[in-house]
Amino acid sequence: VSPNGVDLRAFDPEIGKDQARRKVGLPEQGKYVLYSGRFSQWKGVQTLLQSAQYVGDGVHTLFVGGFEGEMDVLQASIDHLGVQDRVTILGHKPHAQIPLYLQAADALVVPTSASSEQGQNYTSPLKIFEYMAARRPIVASDLPSMREIVDGSVATLVLPDDPRRLADGLAYVLAGGTKIERQVANAYEKAK
Repeated sequence: VSPNGVDLRAFDPEIGKDQARRKVGLPEQGKYVLYSGRFSQWKGVQTLLQSAQYVGDGVHTLFVGGFEGEMDVLQASIDHLGVQDRVTILGHKPHAQIPLYLQAADALVVPTSASSEQGQNYTSPLKIFEYMAARRPIVASDLPSMREIVDGSVATLVLPDDPRRLADGLAYVLAGGTKIERQVANAYEKAK
């Protein structure tokens, strides 16, 4: 088996968060939680979207990616929940720009759903390797597929498909501290 990997040079662009935010057109103030990738149901994007109702004020959830039709479904859910002031779909971006978006974020999320066999046991998302290389705190669903890649020493693992638990995990990493700094450092070492 050849595991997934990441080009460390591409995902560690050595620019600060404020500069990355300027380059991608985000306000420098506030906290940003970011998901990148497909917006498929089994990826857990609806759980992340619902968690926006429970994270603290000043926290904004960003979705980067999506394919044809996925953005419309997600936008309809945003409108239905009334969280337009807390959530933004940035859409599909060239892969070469993804490192800037990751650098602009305060936390990165892998909210994979346990509702599918693929998510539960067989996925090996490239995003998690890119997240580890970006040196940002990671919150991921606690699933066997995720535990093949990360554990509590490199990411904050939360109960899948539970928006409140996901929001709690995000609040925890956004608060920072020594444990979160260690997780980020451990994740980068693991990516290497």
